[in-house]
Amino acid sequence: MAKNNPLRVAIFDFDDTLFYGQSHSYFLSYIESKLPLLKFLYCKIRKRVVSKALTDRLNKEFLLEPFKEYSKEKIDNIAYAFYNDVIKKRLCKILLERYFEHKSNGDMVIIASGGFDVYLKYFEQEYNADLLISTKLAFQNNFFTGKIQGEEALSENKAFMVKSLLVNAKVDWSSSFAYSDHVSDIPLFNLVGNKNLVDIGQDKSWISSDFKIIKI
Repeated sequence: MAKNNPLRVAIFDFDDTLFYGQSHSYFLSYIESKLPLLKFLYCKIRKRVVSKALTDRLNKEFLLEPFKEYSKEKIDNIAYAFYNDVIKKRLCKILLERYFEHKSNGDMVIIASGGFDVYLKYFEQEYNADLLISTKLAFQNNFFTGKIQGEEALSENKAFMVKSLLVNAKVDWSSSFAYSDHVSDIPLFNLVGNKNLVDIGQDKSWISSDFKIIKI
């Protein structure tokens, strides 16, 4: 792409798009598996009492609470092992091909995911993403607080974060791309001219005729 031309971006959701499944759920199961037996069983019991009356965020924080006061180094080490043991083995080849195609074309490639930053940063590094937008875990004095920092990178928040990071860039949104599987990413799809729905067998009654469908 010529230096003075408007920037074209390709925005990829991660869960059920680049990755088969919901990465935060896999991460919670993985970090639990590293616990001593009694604490592991305690976490399993907590999963059974997750309340439908609570918000999705509060449920995530409820499940993260047993890992409160883990050091940042310990969380990072577990997240790196999780990336190698789980994430890399469940990446979607079809979407990775699209990802590399955009990189080859000189597009700015953005990962925009509600998944956690602690493991997504390793995908960002290995696959040379231009930007990572994700849900951040909160640390204080280098220890995990058991909480999520700021807003989750979901729905309108995700689209807002993308726009905010590119506010000073000259972006050709009409020729840009978005890839996601979920209706919650309508705000993200609405940013771009090229809308790509990743078909995982979900309800598609909400999509319009300008969507392209990618079966995986």
